[in-house]
Amino acid sequence: MSVKRCLVSFLVACVVASSAAAQTTITGDDLSMKSNGFAGFNAWNLSENGYVGTYIDLAAPGDVTISVNASGIADGGIGPRMNVVLADYSTGWDIGSSASDYEHTYTNLPAGK
Repeated sequence: MSVKRCLVSFLVACVVASSAAAQTTITGDDLSMKSNGFAGFNAWNLSENGYVGTYIDLAAPGDVTISVNASGIADGGIGPRMNVVLADYSTGWDIGSSASDYEHTYTNLPAGK
């Protein structure tokens, strides 16, 4: 059984929209949780399966847009896949070999952590 390996660089931008329309950008190397990898160019690079993440706090209910710039390398004929999970919601993409932006807006999230 081959372990799928991928090199994924994360540049994450979290946009929190509420009545005050606040915006926060968090770069990949500033994310608080990392399973493995290394920092480079304001990004976090995974050289094998793993995760990066952080906590966000919404002062008021609203929408959150997550934007990730990522690229990957297939291993053993299996292409890389990235999932973004926020609260109880998950969105996934098959990742190409050229860096591309992947974005999703999670709507009507409750206030809090």
